[in-house]
Amino acid sequence: MKLYTFLFDYKGGTYISQQRSTSILYAIRQWASDLEIDAIAEFTARHKESVIEETAGYTDDDYGAVDTLRNVWCFDVAPCGDFGIIHIVLTSSES
Repeated sequence: MKLYTFLFDYKGGTYISQQRSTSILYAIRQWASDLEIDAIAEFTARHKESVIEETAGYTDDDYGAVDTLRNVWCFDVAPCGDFGIIHIVLTSSES
């Protein structure tokens, strides 16, 4: 499994977590499910559910590679009308 590091910028804070997964799409969905609402300022269960619903239908067209960098992607979410940007780094490709 690959190890992905997620950097979630939301309302002036940056929240970092990691996910092990076989693909980036599964990692994104797992990241959304594992969001800790108590650790994120002004982020409620409703916000989390919004992110889960938004990312559940993601395809490869919903995130993009960061230009000039290898193994770095980004996507954004709009939980309950707010804005968050997430950068993903492939931290380890070891099984």
